[in-house]
Amino acid sequence: MKRILSAILLVAAVLTVSVFAASPVTVTLNGEKIDCASYGQEAEIVEGRTLVPLRAIFEALGASVEWNGETKTVTSVLDETEIKLTIGEKALYKNGETVELDVPAMIMNGRTMVPVRAISESFGVKVEWDGETRTVVLFDGVLGYNAYLENILAGLIPKSELDKEIVATAGGLPISAANARSAALTTKSNGFEFDDEEAKKEIEAFYSENAALVNFAYNEGVILDEADINKIKSQIFALQLQLGDNYDKAFAESPYTEYFYHLNTSLYSTVKSSVIDKYSAPGNDTMYSLVLDYLEKNEYVRAKHILIQYPKNPTEEQREAAFSKSLDVLVKVKAMKDISEFDALIEQYNEDPGMKSNPDGYCFTRGEMVKPFENATYALEIGKTSSLVETDYGFHIILRLPLDDESLVNTSVYRRAVSGVITNTLYKIAEGIEVEYSENYTARMQDFGHEYDTMFSE
Repeated sequence: MKRILSAILLVAAVLTVSVFAASPVTVTLNGEKIDCASYGQEAEIVEGRTLVPLRAIFEALGASVEWNGETKTVTSVLDETEIKLTIGEKALYKNGETVELDVPAMIMNGRTMVPVRAISESFGVKVEWDGETRTVVLFDGVLGYNAYLENILAGLIPKSELDKEIVATAGGLPISAANARSAALTTKSNGFEFDDEEAKKEIEAFYSENAALVNFAYNEGVILDEADINKIKSQIFALQLQLGDNYDKAFAESPYTEYFYHLNTSLYSTVKSSVIDKYSAPGNDTMYSLVLDYLEKNEYVRAKHILIQYPKNPTEEQREAAFSKSLDVLVKVKAMKDISEFDALIEQYNEDPGMKSNPDGYCFTRGEMVKPFENATYALEIGKTSSLVETDYGFHIILRLPLDDESLVNTSVYRRAVSGVITNTLYKIAEGIEVEYSENYTARMQDFGHEYDTMFSE
């Protein structure tokens, strides 16, 4: 019986592996699937490289294709770039320059297959790999990446006519009439007119900030996985649940279309969160240095402590008991030969449960801790311990620690600091983004201004 069961399990394991191995590879360009099957052959992975039918990739990119049957050579031109490659050769030639290939072009089922990454990157197209869905993700520049993001949300929330109408560009990225309407109604509600200089600056900043995020995320190769998509869905659903029957009415009476609102609050926030996740990972020395600078400029400190508690509104007897115990612990602290001994004393005497979830200490800035604790920490030199510090919680003995510690990357403060660094970086990028307006931009802004006046005159 055991042998039969073992044989069944072995067959099941083999079948399972085969199913996963046969999982098809998908190729997308700017969020749209390239239908390789319609060219007679699905994409295939050979020696870790994805091969696609040559006409599928070249036509998707808008490149010309010439095939020389005698030499089995493909020649393709896109703008000022010419690519040549020959079946079986582990090289392609980009404007005459040799580019080595890990896998050559080859024939599969009578179809010429070419390495998608090498071809795409030779034409300046960015390539990312989504291992979870086995998808080769191609972006034809930052405009293509923007289309990829918008297509994700458009699959969940359809665009209105205002979302589709383009009235300006920020750094080459489209600004919809829905975006302009939001800027117009917000400006009017703040008591400004569109020709006011301060209002112009605010509106341009409004347009530029999302463009900065899209540019940054594109350069970092951020792609949204299934968990990210589910996060966006849940945020949309939460708002629908919160507003109930008033959901549609709320958007009819707000400065935002439904699509534009979720673009800004759900999709872009998820993109930014993905960027922060990437930079919060250990091992990025540049970001670690920037985070330390950020924490120091914002006056962060790090400390561990031993708390001897007493209850809220303690009796004199309870306070005296806590004070006496604290003095005994303080004597042991001051007798330490090295600050590394402080952890053992925390383990033995500390009554603050928060230290268990923050074993590397608290990292905080001004205004985040009770005042006596905060003041005592800032007054300490790094590596020194305090005398008894009394708060409403009891008596504390504090050890101030340096910010520069390998454990810092594992804290929530580190991620918040990364978020701060990224936000500052995006502001700087936004400042350099140029906004260009269509001929009808002013007229459309005036239309939205009249809409605002009508809304509040009724």
